[in-house]
Amino acid sequence: MKNYQLIFVDSILETFWFWVILLAIILIGIILFFLTGFIHIHRGYIGIIEEMGVYKGVYQPGYYYFHPLYGRRVGMYKSGLHINDIVFRDQLFRVTYVIDDVKAYHYAGHNLMLFVDDLLMKNKKIKIDELAESLKKYGIKIENIETHQ
Repeated sequence: MKNYQLIFVDSILETFWFWVILLAIILIGIILFFLTGFIHIHRGYIGIIEEMGVYKGVYQPGYYYFHPLYGRRVGMYKSGLHINDIVFRDQLFRVTYVIDDVKAYHYAGHNLMLFVDDLLMKNKKIKIDELAESLKKYGIKIENIETHQ
């Protein structure tokens, strides 16, 4: 009779520790799930946030919290001057630009090379002023274009 009592007590303790461990794992999982809602925008960058695939806003550097299933950072772009070298018809152009409208830049494809190549292929003899004006719709403000041999 004593053996049966010991087995019963052991099974209760094993069941108790099983539930304690299971509860701890579930609790840790829930905590980690909610911690994934923090979004960090790095210093010197600007971020684009979407909630459920819909544009939410442009955010400055810092930490933000969004629901983990809905909010996500879809783009992060350096603020300030950008310098990009473009080769077109065996000539090197050094373009200095600023991302003026982050939303337009992001949703247009966020690649200056593609924008310029597309404009130059459509219009073989485009002037630099016309190029700068055309890039405004992509959220880019041209500061300077230098030609190098």
